[in-house]
Amino acid sequence: MNAIIFKRSVLAAIIGSSMAFGLSAPSTADARQPRDTQPQQSQERQDRQDKKEAEAKTAREAARQQQEVARAQRDRAQAQVQSRDANRRQAGQSPPRQLEPREQRVQPQQRLEQRDDRARAVAAQQANRNERMMEPPMGQARPESNLQQRRDDYGRDSVNNVQRRERDRLPEPQRQKLISQQRQQAEQFSRQDDSRRATAERYGRELQRQNRNSQYRYQQEYYDRMRRHNSRHDWRTYNYYNDPYFYTAPSYRYYRGGSYYSINMYGVNLLQQAINFGYSEGLRAGRADRMDRWRYDYRSSYAYRDANYGYYGFYVNQSEYNYYFRQGFERGYADGYYGRRQYGRYYNGADVLLAPVMSLIFNFQLYR
Repeated sequence: MNAIIFKRSVLAAIIGSSMAFGLSAPSTADARQPRDTQPQQSQERQDRQDKKEAEAKTAREAARQQQEVARAQRDRAQAQVQSRDANRRQAGQSPPRQLEPREQRVQPQQRLEQRDDRARAVAAQQANRNERMMEPPMGQARPESNLQQRRDDYGRDSVNNVQRRERDRLPEPQRQKLISQQRQQAEQFSRQDDSRRATAERYGRELQRQNRNSQYRYQQEYYDRMRRHNSRHDWRTYNYYNDPYFYTAPSYRYYRGGSYYSINMYGVNLLQQAINFGYSEGLRAGRADRMDRWRYDYRSSYAYRDANYGYYGFYVNQSEYNYYFRQGFERGYADGYYGRRQYGRYYNGADVLLAPVMSLIFNFQLYR
């Protein structure tokens, strides 16, 4: 009996020891596991970092190669352009002008240039019109021109002028009639002085209200110049019989508004003077608006509305003088506003239109 008890005790001790050993072994293994996996995780992180660096290096290399290809293409294109330009220079041609992108809104000076281009095309189609340079305006020197231009554009020496004037003298009855008409025209023009003064004062107040100081100063100067000019010509005391205009028959004609107008050389000179005076006044008005930072608006200028500077009631109708004055004013305003010299130049103390522009505006021809 005791032996059986002893055996059972030994068996129980063995089973207990086995169970204790089995439970403690996994915990020991679990304790050792983190220390075993740490080197493996560090190696994985290092591998991922090396892979990213390799990919970044590959991308940088590809970008560098693309830049080198683009640079080589630009160099080839530039070399081709330089080669074409060199060939054109050798052939006596100028390199083509690079076209700028067209603005959505056409600027005022572009509209003026387009209109002038159309007028040039029409004038070129009329082969029967011989383009002539202008005679020097009254009180101004003749622009520079070479001998061929003088011969082609003026084409008349002093002897021929005298002979033609004697041949084309008006009969006395026509001369008396012309003097009577001109006196009435000059008288009617002089009666407008009060109206012009009131208009100038009203316009000056409007400019002051708009804080357009530069344009206001110009408007005052324009009115003073016009007043002094008109004071030198009085229709009541003018010597009509000593003025060759009143006994010179018309020998020129010009085309405007669908009709031809006959005129003599003194009327031609006056209309050319109107265009030049208009250009000079427009130049001043455009500069004034530019200084005031005002919008491009030549039609609102008092000088453009008046358009009488240089006129005193003789030789041509007031409406004709006003029309050609405004033609010059519009081009002068564009040059003044944009600070350029596209339509005219400064010569011998005065601002005058270029001869081609003058002939484009006022294209007259000799018909007798």
